[in-house]
Amino acid sequence: GTGRRPPTDQQSIQVRRAVAAVALVVVVVLMAIGIHSCQVSATQSALKDYSNNVSSLIQESDQTGAQLFGLLSSGASSANATSLQNQINETRASADTEFSHARGIGVPDQVKGAQQNLLLALQMRTDGIANIAAEIQPALNSATSQSAVNQIAAQTARFYASDVLYKDYTAPAIASALNAASIPVGGANGQVIEGGQFVPNVEWLLPTFIASELHVTVP
Repeated sequence: GTGRRPPTDQQSIQVRRAVAAVALVVVVVLMAIGIHSCQVSATQSALKDYSNNVSSLIQESDQTGAQLFGLLSSGASSANATSLQNQINETRASADTEFSHARGIGVPDQVKGAQQNLLLALQMRTDGIANIAAEIQPALNSATSQSAVNQIAAQTARFYASDVLYKDYTAPAIASALNAASIPVGGANGQVIEGGQFVPNVEWLLPTFIASELHVTVP
């Protein structure tokens, strides 16, 4: 007659509330785990995509370098200097395209520093090719060859510096970001990072070697 619930009903309500609270906690925990898992997966996917894009760009850039040094070793003479200059400018156009593609790829926060170094390395290659194109005709002219050959050597040194920048700063930074995201690097199943080598031989930094490849005589 007092309107109070029997003790057994109160206990049942408390049990149901406890069960509901536990269920809610379980749902929240599962949601948090799911969200974290999705975030980890998205991060790993973005890093892998970035690494693959960089490897492809470096491969293309190295091919451009091979074309450039092949042209410089082609046995040109002052008679076909204009044609050689035009061909070198074509490799510069390829380098420009690679640089443009590099600026357009998605960059996760973890590799922003690596991206800055990558862009600088590709910019150095583009500028170096443009400068060589401007010096190739004077290099093949006996009256101006010495100064022009020295200028070309300065540009090949720029290429070598771009190799160092990529190998010692960009690639290790990418590998570090991948490892931090629990992505294996190298081996049979790991992420492959392109080594890259624009300059085929360090002798290309020497004016005397460049002169011999261009078949010109300098002191």
